[in-house]
Amino acid sequence: MPALSAPPWIDNTASEVANLDKLTYAGNLESLASVVESTRYHFYQVDICEGAALARRMATSNVYLAGYYPNE
Repeated sequence: MPALSAPPWIDNTASEVANLDKLTYAGNLESLASVVESTRYHFYQVDICEGAALARRMATSNVYLAGYYPNE
């Protein structure tokens, strides 16, 4: 089963990283163990297809990079 992958740039930047994921069949939070303790890493269980929920989360952030990585 595919797993979420830890952001490789968390150790190479002073920026904060927000990870938004719906956590469907392919989600596995255990794969993020290496970054979950970072005060600059934040995980939010959000369906990016739900515009209102996504807009609420993004309203509190300055987004410099957004990516979509399907596991299919």
